[in-house]
Amino acid sequence: MITEINLENVACYKSRTHIALAKRNTLIYGLNGAGKSTISNFLYNPTDDDFSSCSLLKSQDLETLVYNQKFVEDYFYEDGELRGVFTLSKENKEIKIEIGELETELSKKGIQKEDYLAELKKSRERYHAVRNNTIEAAWKIKTTYTGGDRVLEFCIRGLMKKEKLYEHLKGISLSEEFQSISIESLKQRASVLSDESATEQKALDEILIKGLTIDETDLLKNEIRAKTEGPVGEFIEKLGNSNWVSEGLSFVQESGDEPSVCPFCQERTLSKALIESIRSIFDGDYKDLKLQLSEVLKAQESQIQNLDLDAIVDECKYISQDDLDLWKSTSQHLVALLNGNLKSIQEKILNPQKSIAIEDVSSTSEILNKIIRKINSEIKAFNQSIANRKQSIDKVQSDFWEQMRSDYAPDIKADEDAETAFLKEKQALDSKIEQTDNKISAIQTKLVSLRKKTINIDASVDAINNRLNDLGVTGFKIEKHGDSMYQLARDSHSKNVFRSLSEGEKTLISFLYFIERCNGTLDPTKSTTAKAVVIDDPISSLSHIYVFNIGQYIKREFVNNPSYSQIIVLTHSLYFFYELTFTKKEDRDQQQELMRLVKSSNGAEIKRMRYEEIQNDYQTYWATVKDTSQQPALIANCMRNIIEHFFAFVRKRDYNNVFQLPELSEDRFKSFNRYMNRESHSLGQNIFDIKEFDYSHFTEGMKLVFEKTGYVDHYKAMMK
Repeated sequence: MITEINLENVACYKSRTHIALAKRNTLIYGLNGAGKSTISNFLYNPTDDDFSSCSLLKSQDLETLVYNQKFVEDYFYEDGELRGVFTLSKENKEIKIEIGELETELSKKGIQKEDYLAELKKSRERYHAVRNNTIEAAWKIKTTYTGGDRVLEFCIRGLMKKEKLYEHLKGISLSEEFQSISIESLKQRASVLSDESATEQKALDEILIKGLTIDETDLLKNEIRAKTEGPVGEFIEKLGNSNWVSEGLSFVQESGDEPSVCPFCQERTLSKALIESIRSIFDGDYKDLKLQLSEVLKAQESQIQNLDLDAIVDECKYISQDDLDLWKSTSQHLVALLNGNLKSIQEKILNPQKSIAIEDVSSTSEILNKIIRKINSEIKAFNQSIANRKQSIDKVQSDFWEQMRSDYAPDIKADEDAETAFLKEKQALDSKIEQTDNKISAIQTKLVSLRKKTINIDASVDAINNRLNDLGVTGFKIEKHGDSMYQLARDSHSKNVFRSLSEGEKTLISFLYFIERCNGTLDPTKSTTAKAVVIDDPISSLSHIYVFNIGQYIKREFVNNPSYSQIIVLTHSLYFFYELTFTKKEDRDQQQELMRLVKSSNGAEIKRMRYEEIQNDYQTYWATVKDTSQQPALIANCMRNIIEHFFAFVRKRDYNNVFQLPELSEDRFKSFNRYMNRESHSLGQNIFDIKEFDYSHFTEGMKLVFEKTGYVDHYKAMMK
């Protein structure tokens, strides 16, 4: 069946109008000019250039048979001859039974195929729901990185459509060596590369902490003692205060032959000979070793003074926060170790006899040097990027998309799993559909063969003429003309019979022919396919009794005939609309869709209807008048119909004298009076007569008509 109709850029369908058809029977009500004919013309010839922006969707192979004005023109206005409709003859009962059985089987297979297609559609919708969610999630890449600082916006150039961006993201493969990259680092690289003034950076020097030589280590480790020969040396050694004595010598001031002042007791007790004897104890190796200690101390002090660890990484752009924290804690530890070693050397100088061992700082300084080497690696990469700017920008873009692919991996996995499941279901359903198509084709081939044995155009002639007689139409009939044609004939055998018919007679004969056209085929060699029937206002110019009969024909021949897959009826008459509506709620819920086609300044629009909303034509005219969004010509025409219907058919009185009232002779009512008094009030003839249409003036004039005739209460009730 036809499941979707989409109309756009044609006639009154300015913007896209979507009509979803889910049930076998669809009734569409709309006033003249609302857009019904556009729907039927599209279904009559979807390939017409006027419908280049329109589309429809079918759930199965379907022959669409349309009754509308185009059908009448194409079949009846050419040369008076009609193509014969081939239907089954009454003979050969066995073949007819077999054909009936095959047609029933064909209908079942068609329904089965439709079920498979519906199942396939649901499977596809489930997959598309997952895919669309994934596409929407991935679209955040665009909204995130084309806003804000826009540093990475260049990565998304050429991918400004959702589907294209997602396909690009999905197509990226992650290597096993992939390591996550922070967006901030990518932004930093991109920012530098976008700066044309950026220059190469100098690498950092590694920290060189000069350690002690073996001799210096031994010097600190070994005891340094003064000479112990002689009575003075033995005495000092015995007291164990050689360091104190050695330091005190530096304060001795010799005064010729006179004894010098002792720095310890402050008495002149030191003779020149004693001073020389004491000095001799600390001469030689002792003195040299202490000088060496002093040199070691100076070297270590100088090294510490020249070591500015904070300055090395100050404002460094290539060190991470973790490495920066490690640098600070390690450098503090290194300085503490060096200062500790310095104190140990100072202590050795004060106590030469003491054995000193200092801390090894090489492992601590190596931690800092590793960080420096890591920074230098970043600097090297940066310098290379500056030297090869284009390749570096491409690398940033490549790294960006690899990171995005990693971030959205769970979403893409869900999409891929859904696609795999859908393709598996599709493969199974496609196989079932193919098998069903093969069975349908075999049945159709057999039907063609059987029909050739028992098919002719005579039965349709009899059927059409019998229906004309049933309707009481005796002035003309259908005759067989040759082997495969019909013609209209009167008793007078006049030519161009169709043109001589009244509008009502033309409608009757064309619709009866359409019924036979649907029941049979114009080509006896063509196999039967599923059929959809579209009927557009078949009651034009018909009297009330014929309207009833046409409604009964539609019910009997189409609605209640399971041979037809779908029936769509469009009408401007609420009486006819109501006549075709299923009275049982359960039947409507399962099989029938009620729709209303309305037209406003924004174009045509389709709306669902509830059974309770069905009104008669008179009520619909009032509803249109109250809707200010309707076209002015339509509102004015409905006003004329209301006044004419109420006074001529309801109250059986003339209303023309009302327009002679002084109240309605004012200038603001001139357009209203002129339009209400026109002999013809069809929309087409009056649409250009009301350019100065004023809704308030027209409604006020209409109210005066009812007020001055004594029916103002009726006006108020209908305008609520």
